[in-house]
Amino acid sequence: MTSRPGSLRRIGWWLIPAVLVLAADQTTKAWVAAHLALGSRTWLVQPWLSLTPYDNTGAAFSLLPHQALWLGVFGVVAAAVVAVIAWRTTETWLAVTLGLLLGGTLGNLIDRLAGRQVLDFIKLPHWPAFNVADMAITVGAVVLVVESLLQARSKGAHSHR
Repeated sequence: MTSRPGSLRRIGWWLIPAVLVLAADQTTKAWVAAHLALGSRTWLVQPWLSLTPYDNTGAAFSLLPHQALWLGVFGVVAAAVVAVIAWRTTETWLAVTLGLLLGGTLGNLIDRLAGRQVLDFIKLPHWPAFNVADMAITVGAVVLVVESLLQARSKGAHSHR
């Protein structure tokens, strides 16, 4: 089976962001785990931003604590669905966005499948701690929602003409 000339380029639009997010997530978690004690606080920009490591037994922002098995199952299904959609999409913005979602999902899923809790360490005032994977998932989700709203608005404007 031969591939079309543009197919490798199309794959790169989601695969590269996924690999970069996954690498950044796992590298930063490993560094924090090796250099900072759980619950310690290292200020980066006082009083706005610190590295404060926590073990997260739940989902993003510590939702659904102590549900690691179900979160792992959900993570596997989510990663598979995102990968299939990303593989089939031809829209660059959607492929990049799905790459962010996939990389973030895999970053936290690796921790859960390895029997570990997810390490969250980026801390802002009045906000739960998070990590690079959580940031990628959040940005990807926001882009999908905003793009959906813009497309709905555009379709609504065209239907009133």
